[in-house]
Amino acid sequence: MPPTTPMRGYSGVRTTPYDAEARGYETQADAAPTSYRADIAARGRRPFHQPGLFYKDLRLLMYAYGDVPNPQPDSISVLEEMTVDFLTDLCLRAEPSVYTLGLTTSQQAAAAIESGEPPSSSLRGHPPAIQTHRQRAKLDDIKHALRHDRKKLGRLEQLLPAASAVSKTLRRVQAHS
Repeated sequence: MPPTTPMRGYSGVRTTPYDAEARGYETQADAAPTSYRADIAARGRRPFHQPGLFYKDLRLLMYAYGDVPNPQPDSISVLEEMTVDFLTDLCLRAEPSVYTLGLTTSQQAAAAIESGEPPSSSLRGHPPAIQTHRQRAKLDDIKHALRHDRKKLGRLEQLLPAASAVSKTLRRVQAHS
């Protein structure tokens, strides 16, 4: 059964499995006169210039979820582009939460929220010890970025103990070898 929402090809790499013209939806040429890369630039981030970085992993994941053993390279590149976009956007949303910074009762944070800025912007001009800019996102920042998506947050919290169990087992195996 076809979906109720119109499906469009992702970045023009591959067409949809449903005939858009027969269903009365706009074609891909009419849908977006601007390119997908222009959309990335509009969101304020650089395009990803390392194609094929996740090629092997995504090919194996596609096979694990029921695709053919050797999927089309275009399918893998579309999935890779979607994966990179999701991870990049997640990392950009993963700024330190006001709860980890202790700003929940701060008048400065309340003033920043009222002016439409993120609460962490209230720390501008303070000593670097309490600045929120970090080179790496911490696990709490990722959890904070996923707080509105219960499914992804639940899966993250489910995989964390599994990852630690795997690393403990590997350490034991390496110690006995």
